[in-house]
Amino acid sequence: RIADVESLVMMGVGAILATLLFRRFTWARRSAESRAADERATSEARFRAVAQSANDAVVSADAQGTVVFWNEAARRTFGYTEEEALGQPVTMLVPERHRETCLAGLRRVVESGQARMIGKTLELEGQRKDGTEFPLELSLASWSMGDQTFFTTMIRDITDRRKAEDVLRDREARLRAIVENVPAIVYTAEAGPSGRWLYVSPQVESLLGFSPEEWMADPGLWFRQIHPEDQARV
Repeated sequence: RIADVESLVMMGVGAILATLLFRRFTWARRSAESRAADERATSEARFRAVAQSANDAVVSADAQGTVVFWNEAARRTFGYTEEEALGQPVTMLVPERHRETCLAGLRRVVESGQARMIGKTLELEGQRKDGTEFPLELSLASWSMGDQTFFTTMIRDITDRRKAEDVLRDREARLRAIVENVPAIVYTAEAGPSGRWLYVSPQVESLLGFSPEEWMADPGLWFRQIHPEDQARV
């Protein structure tokens, strides 16, 4: 009887310990899950705070190309409010002729892991809510949460930069037209007899008999054209 009582006591103690251990395990698991959830929430809050204060548009999409994040700069750039953009296909941000290529690129990253665009800066055409197109610069990053893949894009409107580049090219073209039509050789070179040549006008061929390519390839060529008696003075 004593043995039976001891067995019953041991069984009871074992059951109590098992219950306590199970509760402890459950509590620890829930505690870990709670901490992980808190950390995710903190990280998401930090990301949102940084992204919302960014000057560039920040847009995130899932593997299907559906917009899941949209910051204030994206609203200014494309004209869509956050409510209008969330849940919509990210392809609405590019002209229709580029949309299938955009989706194909996202599918390639998800299916094969090949990411030719990831980490690179690209210049493409964007499309605003009102249908107008504009030049943009973007960089794309991919990231995962569990078994899901997401993409985040930093987008910058480069309309003003393109205009400035066009103005600069126009000015350079006008200056080149003037330089290449005066009856003299115009050049830019580093100082010194062996200085590197940066530019020489085409008149060098008609006046001295050398092509611009020959002249540029030999930094000392111009000095050798000076009469030996004048070289020291020059």
